Amino acid sequence: MGLNTVNGEKGHILIVAIILITTMSLILAMVIAPIRTQKQRLKEQDLIYRGEHLAEGIRRFYFKYRRFPFELEELIESDPRLVRQLYADPMAEDGEWELIYLVPQDQGVLRVMRRLIEPQTPDDQDQDNPSDGSGQDEDSVFNIKTQQITGIRSKSSETGLTKYQESQIYSDWEFTALPKEAAISKALGSATVTP
Repeated sequence: MGLNTVNGEKGHILIVAIILITTMSLILAMVIAPIRTQKQRLKEQDLIYRGEHLAEGIRRFYFKYRRFPFELEELIESDPRLVRQLYADPMAEDGEWELIYLVPQDQGVLRVMRRLIEPQTPDDQDQDNPSDGSGQDEDSVFNIKTQQITGIRSKSSETGLTKYQESQIYSDWEFTALPKEAAISKALGSATVTP
């Protein structure tokens, strides 16, 4: 009878140990999940901040030099610097951004940007429409043969927690110096309102 009592106590201790380990594992999992989620959200906020910061630097570069940079390094080589530093993509393993280049479809947006910073007189409007019918003036950024960077996006195609620009996929988030159509419409609308 003494042998059964010892085995019974060992079994009872084993069950208590299993319950204790299971409970501790569940508590640990409940603590780690929010920490992991919080860390992911911080990385996403970092991605948005870095992307918008570099896009603003590209925009400033355009307003200063009347062209877009050929390399991101031009943003920190400019005097004065146009960005604090060339931030890495926090979502990509190599930290490299996917670059967005100027395309001919951006021509209309560039005209609007130029008009917003340089109000035109009627004489200037005639120069905007040369007689050759190309719709470009002589110093157009499209006459430059090298690819110009207008923005960046993450190389990561993972789905995140934050919805930004109508998507949760990081590579869909475009950080560009070119204004979106809604911003152009708003700017043109306020520019045409008479007091």
